[in-house]
Amino acid sequence: MRRAEDPNLSRSLKIECIILHNCASLVEIPSYFQHLGKLTNLCLGHCTNLKNIPEMPCNLEILYLSLTAIEELPSSVWSHEKISHLDIAFCKHLKSLPGNTCKLKVSSSFSLVGCESLCEFWELPRDTTVLEFSSTTIKELRNESIESVVGLTAIKLTNCKSLVSLPMNIWKLKYLESLNLSGCSNFQHLPEISV
Repeated sequence: MRRAEDPNLSRSLKIECIILHNCASLVEIPSYFQHLGKLTNLCLGHCTNLKNIPEMPCNLEILYLSLTAIEELPSSVWSHEKISHLDIAFCKHLKSLPGNTCKLKVSSSFSLVGCESLCEFWELPRDTTVLEFSSTTIKELRNESIESVVGLTAIKLTNCKSLVSLPMNIWKLKYLESLNLSGCSNFQHLPEISV
């Protein structure tokens, strides 16, 4: 679907799912999307020229933004209490995550793999069990970012060329089973395991 052909859905207040996958000509999302109160699933993946997204509907649960050109997430997405799946992998222009409190209900994997411009973040989804930051430019994981994600079982940091250290409290994650640092060529310091 090309941008010029997009239908006006402003009166489709009962619509629950919108799939605009692989719409290369889509550059923006109409602001009225935030008023689609029944919308629970929005797929914008592979819309490679999409740079900005509006506020999200209050009942949205699934949001696909992988391989888009977004540079930032609206703070309202980060603090959304009903989103349980957020796909922002391979958003190469995404530079940072919002600094406000993260209320996402992502309970399985949260992936930032391939977000090549991402160099910092503050809070993370607290309910997630797997974090994947592979191929980002982050230099460190913050103590305060990790300590709130108490149920983590795996952290994947492969090919993070700028990563130099891990937080001292990483071994306090009592469910952590896997930590992958392969390809982190500038990594310098692994915290000691306290006995």
